[in-house]
Amino acid sequence: MSSLALSGNQDHNQSKSPFDSIKRIDREGCEYWLARELMGLLGYGQWKRFADAIQRAIVSCQIQGELTENHFAGADNLVKRPQGGGSRQEDYKLSRYAAYLIAMNG
Repeated sequence: MSSLALSGNQDHNQSKSPFDSIKRIDREGCEYWLARELMGLLGYGQWKRFADAIQRAIVSCQIQGELTENHFAGADNLVKRPQGGGSRQEDYKLSRYAAYLIAMNG
């Protein structure tokens, strides 16, 4: 996954884009985005509709000859309930390329 290079004449104190403000870095130093955080930035209010856009992006990724597992990794999490227990919430750990494909296929 590539990182965004800053040109030498840019002011490093400029505020980040909304997209870069939700970027995360894993233990290996690779950048990624969580689909559920990206969902709101792209104007989706329901996971089901966003999951459809993710599936279209996965197909686009395959058509381009890319390995989808390099760009769309499962990142489910447990949502705790106030009364105890919890439920699994589907999510994806996305590369920059995957996030771009989702935006283009939305």
